[in-house]
Amino acid sequence: MVRSFAHNELIDEEKFVSLLFYLGLITIKEVSLTNDYTFTIPNKLIRRLLWEYMQKAMVDAFALKINNNFLKQSFEKMARTGEWKPVFQYIIDKFYEAVSIRDFTFHEEGLKTFLLAWLNLTNLYDVISEKEKNKGYADICLEPDRRFTAYVKYDYIIELKYIKAEEIETPAKEEVAVNHAIKTATGQLMQYAANNKFKTTKIIIVASAKKLLFMDCFAE
Repeated sequence: MVRSFAHNELIDEEKFVSLLFYLGLITIKEVSLTNDYTFTIPNKLIRRLLWEYMQKAMVDAFALKINNNFLKQSFEKMARTGEWKPVFQYIIDKFYEAVSIRDFTFHEEGLKTFLLAWLNLTNLYDVISEKEKNKGYADICLEPDRRFTAYVKYDYIIELKYIKAEEIETPAKEEVAVNHAIKTATGQLMQYAANNKFKTTKIIIVASAKKLLFMDCFAE
């Protein structure tokens, strides 16, 4: 925690985090015996504001055209009928559109951040990253917002796997790498969803820097 700083010092990460605290955008989760602070986002409203900022930054940076009405209608179908694929396919297509515009190499966290930004458009779900579940951490969880539990019939856990370019240089290598990623993700999702009170839809997404390699859900 930094308690005072000059305007020209805000580029420093430690001081910038403290500024976010003083602005009310993050709050103190815990303080260790050595006086180290752990911060967290205080509530869903602030989390939504931060993701809305991310959405705007991405649209501006990549000149993306996002059909928010399509996403809203698709989120409603996902909640009521379990038709999840249109939402994820649309967001991932936009991600690769952004990748092609800027021609940069991304890692798993790039796609994950993009998904989190646009999944947070809906108020039907609480969108949670790295939630602890049965001694593991799920990449993304979509849990029904308490206000809409009578409306939302499906919840989701998503596991993302990123495959490097050298692992898919040939069709044979790609098949081996994708199958391994699917097997690993399946085991993790089964662990996360164990003893879950909802009938959870478990989604696996396998991606490379240039294309989506696999996306599907599986039933127990």
